[in-house]
Amino acid sequence: MTKPLRLVIVTRRFWPLVGAPEKALARLAGGLASCGCSVTIVTFRWEPHWPAEIRFHEVPVVRISPCPGGGWKTWRATRALKRWLRARQHDFDVAYVSMLQYEAEATIKAVGARVPVVLRAERGGRWGDCLWQIDARGGRRIKHACTAAASFVAPTPPVTRELEAAGYARPRIRQVLNGMVPSPPRTAESRNAARAALADAHAMLKLSEWATLALSTGRIERARGIEHLVAAWPAIARQWAGARLWLAGEAPERAALVRQTDSLGLSSRIVPVGVFDDVDALMAAADLFISPAPEGSPNGILEAMAAALPVVALDVPNNRWLVEDGRSGLLVPPGDVPGLAAAIARLAGDARLRSQFGAAGRERVAREFALERMVQEHLALFCDVRDSVSKK
Repeated sequence: MTKPLRLVIVTRRFWPLVGAPEKALARLAGGLASCGCSVTIVTFRWEPHWPAEIRFHEVPVVRISPCPGGGWKTWRATRALKRWLRARQHDFDVAYVSMLQYEAEATIKAVGARVPVVLRAERGGRWGDCLWQIDARGGRRIKHACTAAASFVAPTPPVTRELEAAGYARPRIRQVLNGMVPSPPRTAESRNAARAALADAHAMLKLSEWATLALSTGRIERARGIEHLVAAWPAIARQWAGARLWLAGEAPERAALVRQTDSLGLSSRIVPVGVFDDVDALMAAADLFISPAPEGSPNGILEAMAAALPVVALDVPNNRWLVEDGRSGLLVPPGDVPGLAAAIARLAGDARLRSQFGAAGRERVAREFALERMVQEHLALFCDVRDSVSKK
C-alpha cells in the first residue's frame, strides 16, 4: 500500500501577506491535506511579533527568521532555510517551491540530492521568474541550480512557453492551471446581502444597493497600472455619480494614490479597502472586476470569473488566453486610458451584459479550472517524482 505523501511547500510569503501565489498555494495545501497528505508550509517571519508556527486552515505553517531583504539579509535568510530543510529532510518526500529564485536554489542545494524538488514558476512577463533570472544579481547561477529540479509547474500557457524558451527541459514541465471553486449563481439578493455584511464590518465599506461597484485586487502601485485606472475614473464618475471603485490589496504607494484621487476630486469614489485574505465577500458585493496590471498572475481574474463577475483587463498574453473578449469580459490595449474608461462604462451601464459575461466566465471556471483537478494533478505529479526516486 502506498504511503501518504509527505510534502513541504516553500514560499517566500504567506498569510497574512496574501497575493495571488499565496492564495493558490493555500488552496492547494488545503486540498492536498483533505486527500490525506501531510503538508507543511515553510515561509519567512516578516514581522518579529508574528509567532514562529501557526496553523492556516489546519495546515501547519513554519516561519523562519530572518526574512529576506536584499543582499546580506537574503543570504542569511536562505542559509536559515537550508538549515531547516536539512534538519528535517527525512520528514518529507517532496519539496515544492514557489518561484525559481533564491528559495529554489537554497532548497535544491539543501536537500536536492535526496528529496525530489519541484519548482513552481508563479508569473510570466516582466515580473516572471525567467526574466528575473536574466536580470537579477546571481540569476544565472540560480538558473543553473534550478535546472536540477525534478519537475517544473507552470500555472498558465504563457508561463509554459517562457520556461521552454528559457531552456528548461520540456518533458519536466507540467502545466497545471490554478483551481477555483465557483460561487453560487449571483442574484440581486446575494449581492445586497454581501454589501450589508461588509458595511456592518466597517463603515468604510458602506454602499447603497443601487451603486455600481467595480473591484480591483492586487498591490496598489504604478507598476500594476493603478494610475491608469484612477485616470480613467473621472469619465465614469461623470456618467454615474454613484459608481465606486474599491482597491483591495497591499498599498506601498498609498500616499501617491491619495494625492492622485484628491487632485481629481475622486477621494470619495475610489477607496483603498486594505488587505483581505479572502476576497469572496468583496467579489459577491461587486458588479464588475478590473485588472489594470500589464503583467502578472491571472489569479485575481480567475477569482472574479469564479464569482460570476464580468472582467475588464489589458490585452496582454497573460490575460488573452483567459478572458474571452466579448464573451466573459473586455480587453483593452495597454496604456489606453480612454479605452479603459469606455470598457468600464460599457459594463457599468448594462446590467444584462454584466450578467451575460459573468455567467460565461463562471461556466468556464467550472469546466476548466476546478480546484479538485488542480489538487489531483499536483498529487499525481508529486507521487510520480517521489516514486521515481524510490526506484533508484
